[in-house]
Amino acid sequence: MLPVISISFAPAWWHHHYGISFDRSMWQDPIKRTELDREKRRLLYGRFGDVGLGERDPTPEPVVGIEYGDRFMSALWSCDIHYLPDQAPSTIILDDAEKAMRSLIR
Repeated sequence: MLPVISISFAPAWWHHHYGISFDRSMWQDPIKRTELDREKRRLLYGRFGDVGLGERDPTPEPVVGIEYGDRFMSALWSCDIHYLPDQAPSTIILDDAEKAMRSLIR
């Protein structure tokens, strides 16, 4: 059995070529994220279908990869999460992380 290979393009590439925004709503709304994933697979097919990328008529699939959930714990600990239209979200580290964490368990 052959391994599955996944081709991925950076948010900046999608934003530059297709105007796709990776704002807060995209990361936090599972329906919007699923529909955006379908659109990205359609766009890949239109651009790179001749080399086997994308799908002509993609079916909805849940998008729950690590890139969508790795800021959950940071947000739980009250870190600020910054969202940009052409980048993955970034976590802003707390000034006093230990104090913030201790305040949550009291």
